[in-house]
Amino acid sequence: MPGTRTGAVARRHPLRPTLLEVRVSPAAVVAALAVVLTAVRFEVHLSITLGTLLGVALAPVWIGSLRRFRGASLLMGLGAAALVAGVWLTEVSAADRRTSDRLLLVSVVLVLNLLVGTGVLLWARTLLPDALVAVLYGVGMLAGISGEGRFAENPWRFGFSVPLTVLLLGLTWYLRRKWLGVAAALALGAVSALNDGRSTFAMLVLTAVLVAWRAGPRPTSGRRRSTLRSMSLVLALGFAVYNLGQGLILDGYLGESTQQRTAAQMATSGSLILGARPELGATSALVQARPQGYGAGTLPSAQDVTLAKAGMADLGYDPNNGYVENYMFGSGFELHSMLGDLWAGYGLVGVALCALMAWQVGRHFADSVGSRSLNALMTFLVIRTAWNLLFSPLNSSVTLMVLTLGLALAVYDPVRSSRRAGADVRAYSA
Repeated sequence: MPGTRTGAVARRHPLRPTLLEVRVSPAAVVAALAVVLTAVRFEVHLSITLGTLLGVALAPVWIGSLRRFRGASLLMGLGAAALVAGVWLTEVSAADRRTSDRLLLVSVVLVLNLLVGTGVLLWARTLLPDALVAVLYGVGMLAGISGEGRFAENPWRFGFSVPLTVLLLGLTWYLRRKWLGVAAALALGAVSALNDGRSTFAMLVLTAVLVAWRAGPRPTSGRRRSTLRSMSLVLALGFAVYNLGQGLILDGYLGESTQQRTAAQMATSGSLILGARPELGATSALVQARPQGYGAGTLPSAQDVTLAKAGMADLGYDPNNGYVENYMFGSGFELHSMLGDLWAGYGLVGVALCALMAWQVGRHFADSVGSRSLNALMTFLVIRTAWNLLFSPLNSSVTLMVLTLGLALAVYDPVRSSRRAGADVRAYSA
């Protein structure tokens, strides 16, 4: 029957292979290697990674797979437009500010790492199960841990925390054990709590609560209404976990040093978030002064630094401690958030790119909540993405953003889209 044949074709359309359908082929091996190298982030020169070089070489392959994923082509197009905007804004800013060709190259390559890495993971999903892609990425992140920077200060928080979370939660997804994912999230959260990882602790606890709450059979009717109701409950749960975590910290359950640092931050601005992230004040002041942004290769002027300090001081933070000059504006604009960094470097197009990524990740989460298909890893990645967009630097967020986007974009189903379009036409005609 024609209907049966169409359904069969739809099932064979480039949907993700299941665990039992994986075939060891040269393409699958190359895809697995590309996923691992993308996660390792081994820099060859000026933030150009080995994974990106391999991804560029594989571009003729993965570009063709973009059409199989909803919104992938739009993401790549807007990303390319952001790169152009970053270069153009740099040229415009050269009239009254110093610029750096090296900074421009590093900044452009950083966004290129994001786009190419996402493309590689989307292509890998056409050859490997999503859960296996996640596990391979976790292996790469673990292999890419560096002992530099603040690693010696706190190896768990600044080294092992996120890679192990991705790997272990990815394994529970691969094994299809939701309750094992809940247990792993709680265990990882406990370790983070004992190692001064306040935000990670809260994210993992919220992950466990959400997965446990939505575990069960998928709804058979009223899905849209169920999704809206569920998303409202998600926001309420998030607020409850935030307040619970804050109370535990202030009561000393997560250690004396964490308690003292949190109390000091809250005393500064009256809010834990504003106290811990005074860069928001700097971002707000700079946006008001120059809403169009600065450019990917533009160096801040003394006036920019003064303006940023004033915005931070408005939150009760003392900016005269070297942090602003040395970290935030020592070699460019570092506003400690993906949104702020993309705005400063790529202007309004960068903001649009950030909004698109947030929409794509949020849409995946809403669909998963409504269909009760949440798993611990994707829930953690969605929560972490929301945090990174507002409170984490672009440079340190790219690796996890690649994984999130690479797994969140839904497979395009032409049969379902055709039926939806036909329903829309009939409704309009009626």
